[in-house]
Amino acid sequence: ARLETAAWTESARGDAERAAELAQQAHALSSPGGDADRRLLRAAALMLHAGDLVGVQRLRARIEACPPSALRNTVLGAVDLREARMDVAEPLIADAIAAARRGDDQAVLAVAATQMALLRYLGGGHDHTVQLARTGVEAASAFPSVLPSAALLWLLGLAASGRVDEARAAAADLLRRYPPGHPQHADVLVARGSVLAAAGAPAAGIADIRAALEMARGDLRLAQTVAAHYLLAEAEIEVGAWDDAERDADLAVGLAEDSERLWGQIHATAIAAQVHALRGHPRRAEAYARAAEAASAALPHWAGIARAAVARAWVERAAGRPEGVLAALEPVAAGDLSQRLLRGGRWRWQALRAEALCALGRLGEAEGLAVELAGAGPVAALAAHRLRGAVAWRLGRGADARRLLREGLALAAEAPAPYQRALLELEYGRCLRADGERRAAAEALLAARTALTALGARPDVAVCESELAAWRIRSGPALTAQEAEVARLVVDGLSNREVGERLHVSPKAIQYHLTHVYSKLGIRSRHELGAALRRSASSA
Repeated sequence: ARLETAAWTESARGDAERAAELAQQAHALSSPGGDADRRLLRAAALMLHAGDLVGVQRLRARIEACPPSALRNTVLGAVDLREARMDVAEPLIADAIAAARRGDDQAVLAVAATQMALLRYLGGGHDHTVQLARTGVEAASAFPSVLPSAALLWLLGLAASGRVDEARAAAADLLRRYPPGHPQHADVLVARGSVLAAAGAPAAGIADIRAALEMARGDLRLAQTVAAHYLLAEAEIEVGAWDDAERDADLAVGLAEDSERLWGQIHATAIAAQVHALRGHPRRAEAYARAAEAASAALPHWAGIARAAVARAWVERAAGRPEGVLAALEPVAAGDLSQRLLRGGRWRWQALRAEALCALGRLGEAEGLAVELAGAGPVAALAAHRLRGAVAWRLGRGADARRLLREGLALAAEAPAPYQRALLELEYGRCLRADGERRAAAEALLAARTALTALGARPDVAVCESELAAWRIRSGPALTAQEAEVARLVVDGLSNREVGERLHVSPKAIQYHLTHVYSKLGIRSRHELGAALRRSASSA
């Protein structure tokens, strides 16, 4: 009994992992019968919220042998849900919700409503997601370990329904309910941060997640810390902070290995594979992609399979193998998984697939995917314009291509997505070169090369260099990655001090880099920098 009490104390503190461990010990010391069954089911529910799906799967036969109850149905339904057996999971969880309401069992209601919210979210029923997840949040005081999942689903459901302002208000309400100092304040901050990042405000999302990590200082449970770091890395890729993304992805992998939780390992290694593929680190990207594939094979869940497949696709793209990209994405493109991912805001696999199809001349298929992308969010719209423009100029529709790419660049000026903007510049340069507009093509390609060099996107820089070399376009002395980043920030209007704060170096170091930039570009001051970067490519 003391162990069971201790488990619920840890759950109230937000430590689902420790709570699950204590609950399992309580069950192990129980005599066969009612208390043992109840403790087994509670331990399994805590294990699910601690991310230990494999452990629950091992207990499945013993759980099925327990007498019918709302909690038993909830746990079995949650396992079926994670194994993509939606038709089996739904009636089990629905029965559990009805039984919990009849018996006023708030603990079971919290768990069951949260599981049903997840099922509805994956099926695209966002209004139902909001209702169910809010029920989970309201009942979470009886089963505190559900709060992070319930809060995240509530906010995600609102955002996916286009109710972003309501999502922000709901997050503010949750933060008032769980103020600084409360064990679950950091959980709510991570949930809000991940939703903001997915809703087109990655910088705000990064700020929330970093604040949660700083506030928790080791108090976040390990699985949540792993998630915080890989979510950070995803958002940092978006805003162009690729050094930070690389660091956070690598850290997430190390923490995930320590946690021995396959779910965290799949996500962390998949995002690390993406970062290292983007930066042109083939060995590390390959190692991480293989780790993601191995973890997803050990925990066969559709979301993990999709993560590993997309990681492999990034590796194949970096190696310049469009056939490999398509092969890697086959598990994602099959069945209803593609629509499920798009409904959940996961669209990058579709951009990868469309890009590969375009490279292989399958232009009709590529255009169809690109059109679908347009409605998947502001950053996805940039990819849609780029890919539709790429298809158009390859089909000889030069005017349409230029219009689409210029529209995309106009949108990119308002979006915090420097990588997508650089890819648009690259495609625009290709389009102009195909139309014989040499000088304009050179300017667009140089702008792309400068931005991609600043990011450290070596595979894409190589593509730019190839395009520039095709007409013997001289791009002038190459700026280093650090020089290119300094130049970009100065052109954006930042002072030396502000650039130094952004890059974590002194103002003197920024002036040192600028001196080299001026020398390479043949200018004397920052006032000439923007124009110099635009005109520094010239005809041979």
